[in-house]
Amino acid sequence: MAVAPMHDGFLVHKRFRYGWLALLLVGFVAAAFFYRDRLEGINVDLVFGYGLGGLALAIMLLLTWFGVRKRSYAKGAGPLKGWLSAHVYLGIALIFLVPMHGGFVIEPDIHGLAYVLVLITAFTGVLGIAFYGLYPRRVAANRDGLTFDDMVKRMAEVDIEIRGLSPKLSEAANDVVRGEVANLRIGGGVRMLFVKPRNRSRHAQMALHRLAIDNDAARRAEALLERKADVVDRLQRDIQMRSRLRVWLLLHVPLSLAALAVVISHGVGMLVFGLGSV
Repeated sequence: MAVAPMHDGFLVHKRFRYGWLALLLVGFVAAAFFYRDRLEGINVDLVFGYGLGGLALAIMLLLTWFGVRKRSYAKGAGPLKGWLSAHVYLGIALIFLVPMHGGFVIEPDIHGLAYVLVLITAFTGVLGIAFYGLYPRRVAANRDGLTFDDMVKRMAEVDIEIRGLSPKLSEAANDVVRGEVANLRIGGGVRMLFVKPRNRSRHAQMALHRLAIDNDAARRAEALLERKADVVDRLQRDIQMRSRLRVWLLLHVPLSLAALAVVISHGVGMLVFGLGSV
């Protein structure tokens, strides 16, 4: 069964409602930023700085709330898809709002740290859109209707059949088969996030083929190893893609919490102590 892309749902939710709202918000703030010098009778920089800082903090609190909302289905909290759509577009809006709040200047202080953390968090969020728009479909296509446990079961069934051929195989062929079983590993640690792991079943199948043993048992063992290698490839790709999604969450969520904490500290320093660069 075909899997609908995720971005066909939350990104176009309510005909891009939250995308348009975010665009209007950024447009309004940008117009105020570039024409603020024409306003008279008020301390424009003070009002603009505090106002835009408060707006950015409010958006960040709303985005953080999504982490709570997605685990709760309380009545009246709104559709989860709508919350995700708002989370994405308001997060992108921060990429433009935060630099305007800081006057496009980064200083080596808590304000600069907040600036950098918010931007990094927002950009990792954009990366998450790509991940969650791409990998769920790839995982489904890679599994081809099977679950992870189904693939492991298929691999075990092949192993049982290969062991049944052992009495009919030569010593050299048995060495290849035993070596494949002993050295096969599914997964690959941190390195697996970036590099495709070695498929030892594929190497064993090729080694058995090079022995050029012309009998039914050897040909059957070679075919079984090729089938197992295909399953191993699927398992490795499945683990790699799902691990990348988990690592993204482990990066994005702590970053968002750290950015929120630093922004609140910056706001308290400004409001309570009157410090512009604490």
